[in-house]
Amino acid sequence: MSDLLSHGLLASAGVAGASSAQCGSGIAAFRDSPRTPAPSRSTAAGRERAPSLEGSRNGVEMLLLEQNQLLMKQVALLQSQVQSSQARSEAMSVQEVAQSKLFQSHTQLLEGVDPALQKVFLDFEKEAKHVFEAWETQKKLFEKYSKLNEEGRLHNHLQAEADYKWQWTKLYLAKAQPVSDDQDMVEDGYNVAEDWARMRRRHAEECFELICKHQKQCVALYEQEVSLAVLQQKLTDRLDAWFAEQAFDDLEVQRVLKQRACQFVQSFVRATRPNIQTRMAKDKEQQQKREQVLLEAKSKWEEMDVKDVLSPAFLELLDAKQKRSCKIKEDSALAFLVKDNEELCRRHNVKIVSKAAYKGVHDLVPSDVLCVPKFVLLHVARSGKFIPTRKATNVKGILAGLDALKRQLLPCRVFQGTAACVSKCRLKSTWQPPGSAGVDAFVRLLSHELTQFEPKTFKSNQSWFDRKAKAWLRQHANLIAVVDCDKGLGDCLVLRSWLVEQVQLQLAQGYVQLSPVELQKKVAELKFGADAMRLGPLMPQLDSVIVSSDQLLQQLKPLRCDAAMRFVTLDIVNLYPSVDRKHLMSIVGPFVRQSFDHSALGDFIVKALELVLEACVVSFQGLLFEAQDGIPTGLSVAGILANIYLWHFDRYMSQMCGCDLQILRRYIDDLLLLWAGDVQSLVEKAEGWHPSLKFQVSGEMEVPFLDFHLSILPNRRVHWKLFEKPQNLYLYVPAFSNHPASTFASLQLGGAIRCERRNRLFSDYAASIRSFRRRLKDRGFDLAGFDRLLARYRAKRMRRHAAPGLVRKAFLKLPYNKDISASWVSQKLRQFEPLLRQSVPALKLTTSWSVGRSLFQSRYKQVWKFLV
Repeated sequence: MSDLLSHGLLASAGVAGASSAQCGSGIAAFRDSPRTPAPSRSTAAGRERAPSLEGSRNGVEMLLLEQNQLLMKQVALLQSQVQSSQARSEAMSVQEVAQSKLFQSHTQLLEGVDPALQKVFLDFEKEAKHVFEAWETQKKLFEKYSKLNEEGRLHNHLQAEADYKWQWTKLYLAKAQPVSDDQDMVEDGYNVAEDWARMRRRHAEECFELICKHQKQCVALYEQEVSLAVLQQKLTDRLDAWFAEQAFDDLEVQRVLKQRACQFVQSFVRATRPNIQTRMAKDKEQQQKREQVLLEAKSKWEEMDVKDVLSPAFLELLDAKQKRSCKIKEDSALAFLVKDNEELCRRHNVKIVSKAAYKGVHDLVPSDVLCVPKFVLLHVARSGKFIPTRKATNVKGILAGLDALKRQLLPCRVFQGTAACVSKCRLKSTWQPPGSAGVDAFVRLLSHELTQFEPKTFKSNQSWFDRKAKAWLRQHANLIAVVDCDKGLGDCLVLRSWLVEQVQLQLAQGYVQLSPVELQKKVAELKFGADAMRLGPLMPQLDSVIVSSDQLLQQLKPLRCDAAMRFVTLDIVNLYPSVDRKHLMSIVGPFVRQSFDHSALGDFIVKALELVLEACVVSFQGLLFEAQDGIPTGLSVAGILANIYLWHFDRYMSQMCGCDLQILRRYIDDLLLLWAGDVQSLVEKAEGWHPSLKFQVSGEMEVPFLDFHLSILPNRRVHWKLFEKPQNLYLYVPAFSNHPASTFASLQLGGAIRCERRNRLFSDYAASIRSFRRRLKDRGFDLAGFDRLLARYRAKRMRRHAAPGLVRKAFLKLPYNKDISASWVSQKLRQFEPLLRQSVPALKLTTSWSVGRSLFQSRYKQVWKFLV
């Protein structure tokens, strides 16, 4: 039986590739073979066999049939695996071929392609080049139109259409009336030429807006047309059309050619698009260079005075026989022409005089590193006090302050009669005042009136040069920075690398770098610390401390200097980082404790001071630094701490100097002394108080101190006049800044009063007021208006008024802009005052203004900041 089964398996294996019918005939032949014994009809026990399910087939035949079927399935599975492996190998070979062709040019990819089919590829290449050229042209036009739109200009053709003037007769221009049916139109002062110009301008702007929108869509369309997917689809469609035309039905060849077409498009786009983009970038760079040259030429022209432009021609107009000499400035064009020609100067009787030119900004950027253009210097010269104009004010901006006004009116109604000033150092309360029908009605009526607001027409206070200068500063923000000079000397342009170096030098004195984890731990330890807000009342006890120039002037007026006394000024070198903190707290702590009646309060304030000094952490360039010594610069309590600490130094100097010292006054780290001995011995005595403080002499005899220039008259009285620093640029708020009128009035009156109070003699006052007038003129102020304002102030000062009582005030806070009429807002506030006085009798309602961000605020100046 085993031989029979093995023979059947071998027979089945021999016909593995045959069909099932052939397998059946093989089995039948095997069964009818004469060598095969006939199957028995009875079992071994002699019983008759039961008929099988297959009828005449017995068990052996069924077993052979099942074996054959199983073998056929295995053979079929093996064939499928062989076919899939062949397909994978073919795909890998095709991919390798494709990768080998990936970095070839599109012309090299045409090798081996039928010449008739190559024409299809070449025609597509020619058409695609035209599409790319159109895309380049339309993109350039879109950039041009966008730039014109940003600058608020029109296209030249549309501008010509807008400027076209109609030839109206003079008689009709004088008597023309509007032809519109609008009843609200004002007929007085109607000008048909202006109406025509406005209509033409409006139509030109609408046309240009339509052109810009469609140009944007046009560029988007061409962007889609030159995309890789669209170009590949176009070439594939052309190949399908060629296959259909030539009745080419070989699918495998079609697949290979379409794959070749995709590679052709990829190579073509990779070669064409970067060339076009490079060409566009070069054109844009050349255009920017041309604009830069034009900008510099215009800025030079703007800087030149009329006399500098016409001075060469003035030589011919000078009378050589005149006896009076002609004086010209050394920085003028005429002086440049004649300064090296003495004969010409004698012939025309010309004298060159030197005059200090008005400087607008300190430029400390080395010219070999970067040359700052003149228009940028003019822009920075407007100073950080300059506020640019906002966009046109809307009604929402006017109504935004009504909620805050209502919050002020309700407490005033509850706490009537309490006009005393309340300290700002208080916690916010969650208490809500009760409502008032009268206040609600007043706010509703005021809201209805303010809704009728219409902005006035105004012109932006920034020119084309300002926009170009801002772009230049943004472009070089990583290289230069705009900083404030010390003691109000103006703005300065410096290298950012130098600025970072200076900050690092400051941080190296008393600061140690922290990690974020250490910072969190420190904040958690010191979160219960508080600012030393109760130290302010201690300042009057410090008799040698000067808090203002007026206080110093009151003490110097009755003073008569002793014989041999002279003024000496000392300066403490780098005070705040140099202070020994242990020595500081050993002096300030006992003084604070003795100044308060309750010892617990004094202990609390001393502990709060220690917490404040320990909790000083600054951030610079993403790094954290902790102040471990000295007094951290920038703390609100730093000045008070320094004054308390150095007041003990003042007492030490009074004891050590004896009769050689008549008076000692100090403003933080600047000391003014009347001293009769040797100056060097004075410095040695001062440095003997504590080794951490170093002193240097800043003046002797005639000394500058604060904003005074002090000297001693022959009668031993003190003489003072206004001190003007040579480096000070006096960058007042420009007259065209976006500030309220009260700001400019305060600036002019404050400067005039300062000139009057800081000069003892009238001749010095006259010189100071002339300088102040010149500086006001440099900043764009009208001198005639300044004279009228000063005359009104003097006339008002001559009148005697009774001391006004304290009246509580409520403010409607508004964002200031040039298009808001302050008188109109004040009129609306006064309109319903009788209704408001029924609820709040003693109250004055007025406006307060908030100005916008300054020119360089939070853009170029912020370098480091306090975190804790």
